[in-house]
Amino acid sequence: MQFITKYLSYFVLVLVLAVGGFMWIQSERIDSLKNTVDSQQQTIVNQANEIKSIRSDVQGLQTLDANRKDNRAELQELKSRVSALSEPEAKKDPVAAETQIKETVNILLNDISEATK
Repeated sequence: MQFITKYLSYFVLVLVLAVGGFMWIQSERIDSLKNTVDSQQQTIVNQANEIKSIRSDVQGLQTLDANRKDNRAELQELKSRVSALSEPEAKKDPVAAETQIKETVNILLNDISEATK
């Protein structure tokens, strides 16, 4: 009986230390997992902000592309106007040819000045 009581106190002490150690290890694991989750959440927020920025950039590029298409169409229209007056017609009426060329150049210059504002 004395043997059991003598070693029982050591057994209880070892058991308390083992449970305490296990709880401390689990607490460290939980803290590590919390830090990992916090890090991943910050990464998610950063990536979401980057995606928003990229979307905005893409929309801006699409707008620029649409404007460029419009400018190409206008340029093609100006080219067709200039080429509409054939060389023989220009020789017949040089004043009309010069007027049309000046008009076309003025339109082109206005378009360029508006585009650079």
